Amino acid sequence: LSIGGKAMLAAALNMSETKASSLLPLFRTRYLNLPTDPSTVYSDAHPTLSALRSAGIRLGLCTNKPRALTEKILAETSLGDFFEFVCAGQDL
Repeated sequence: LSIGGKAMLAAALNMSETKASSLLPLFRTRYLNLPTDPSTVYSDAHPTLSALRSAGIRLGLCTNKPRALTEKILAETSLGDFFEFVCAGQDL
């Protein structure tokens, strides 16, 4: 369960979500500029997704992360090619 960037910052910095809102753009900029740690991907993710794709199962991804962060993470973890469709935060 994800609580979203604003709530995560508020909890981490022990401040109100209103105050954390002003820090969210800086957080997202830094997030974009730092490489994704490969250890954040479950060890069986790639083999499992490969097996599903080989079995003809079409995969999609829905996340509350903003599109730019989603694309960055998928590219840096080599997970993007597994998903035919990606719906990111604020897409709809």
